[in-house]
Amino acid sequence: MILPLVEAWAGSTKEAQRWYKETPIPALGDLTAQQLVARGRVAEVLSYIEHIEHDGYA
Repeated sequence: MILPLVEAWAGSTKEAQRWYKETPIPALGDLTAQQLVARGRVAEVLSYIEHIEHDGYA
């Protein structure tokens, strides 16, 4: 659900997976998307991705 959305701006499946697992999201407490999803915060990650897709800042 999340990776296909990220793939468009990450440039590849591999980079989308790297972002999902390794990149802290400052706006969401410096947790990675993977950590947030594991904590049941999928909606917040999706909202963040939507914000970025609409030229928002990270």
